Amino acid sequence: MIESFARHLRSITVIAACAAGLSAVAWAARPESPAPVPAPAPVSIALVDFGRIIDALTEYKDRTDQVATRGKVLEDNLKALKTQREEKNAQIKMVPKDDIKRGQALIFERLELDSQIEARTKLYQRKIDLDHGDVIRDIYNKVIHTAEALAKKEGYDMVMMDDRSMTMPLSGTPDTYGQIIQTRRILYAKDALDLTDRVLTIMNTDYTSGAKPNP
Repeated sequence: MIESFARHLRSITVIAACAAGLSAVAWAARPESPAPVPAPAPVSIALVDFGRIIDALTEYKDRTDQVATRGKVLEDNLKALKTQREEKNAQIKMVPKDDIKRGQALIFERLELDSQIEARTKLYQRKIDLDHGDVIRDIYNKVIHTAEALAKKEGYDMVMMDDRSMTMPLSGTPDTYGQIIQTRRILYAKDALDLTDRVLTIMNTDYTSGAKPNP
């Protein structure tokens, strides 16, 4: 009886030792827990409203006035051609009915004027559009450079275009609303994040003094 109990006790000891060994192996094979990921550093963001800058920017007003002045010259050229066409029409009416060759010659000249007026109208409009586009491009680039310099000076990590003024119309189609939803990025922001007035002041001062922001 004693020997049987001793054998039983040895069996339990062996099983326990095996179990402990297996546990040790399993623990050794267990992958190490990954190190905790640090929380991202807070980002300081500012906003700039391009539309508000355009509305109050001295350079934009001056340059659009210049475009308008050039457009007035082109418009006067068109008016001169149109006056010639009216005179040609008056000449055509004065031609005797039996002077067919003279009448045909004047009609052909009137058609040439029609073609010139049509072509120059398109050309002049294209010229004005391109001139105005140059103004928008230059102002936009200056806004970017000015906002970047101000952000670096005051420690902002990011400056975004403020599109909070883009709101839903009282009535519209699903396409209209969908376009606004897809386009607008900022749903809410504190007014303290708005750098528009400061960027505007810097740009107006630089323009008045003749300074140019670094590209």
